[in-house]
Formats: sequence, structure tokens, C-alpha cells
Amino acid sequence: EVLMGQLLGDANPDLLVASETGYVYSLGPGGEVLAQCNLQQAVNDIALIPGDQPRVAAACDDGRVYLLDAALQPIASLEVGDRPLLVEVVTLADGPRLIIGTREAVQVVGP
Repeated sequence: EVLMGQLLGDANPDLLVASETGYVYSLGPGGEVLAQCNLQQAVNDIALIPGDQPRVAAACDDGRVYLLDAALQPIASLEVGDRPLLVEVVTLADGPRLIIGTREAVQVVGP
């Protein structure tokens, strides 16, 4: 999975990359690694959660969705019961919602 987004707060967009080896990377405009995290499980999908303090949601093979801060450090996780294959963000009037998809169900998580 590859995303473009503003994570670190400067003028340049970051390239966010997730790998099946368990890593999530934030890359700068020149391809340099700005931040990285090893979640120890294959990362199936990532989503950028916008806001004053942007976050990254990472869906992993261990049945959890991890919430990472701008430095890509884990700050929370959510057990979803099955292997999450998809994470997406929708923004509503009262804030963003995280949509988590597994083979069996879809969950919506919000503030």
C-alpha cells in the first residue's frame, strides 16, 4: 500500500508505504526514510487520518488495527476479531471515521 499525505506537518507531502514484512515507512520527497515502524505482522492496508495531529491506521495480519502517531509510533490498537484487509477514512461533520473491512464484516469506528 502506498499513500501520499501530510503527516509530519511541513510543506512537503510524505509518501506512506506499508509492507508485508510488517513495516510502515514515511518517505520524504527524495525517498529518504523520515520515520518507520515495525509492527511484526504483515500490514494489509494503511489509511491516513487527517487532523491537527494526523494519525496512520495500519491493518495487520494479527487481527488488529494499529493507530500510529506522526512519528509512526504505535499509540493504540483495536482487536477486530478477524484479519483486517481494508482500512479507509471518511470525514463527517463531527470528525473522521475509520472503516475496517474483514472477510466477514465491516466496522465503523469513530471518536
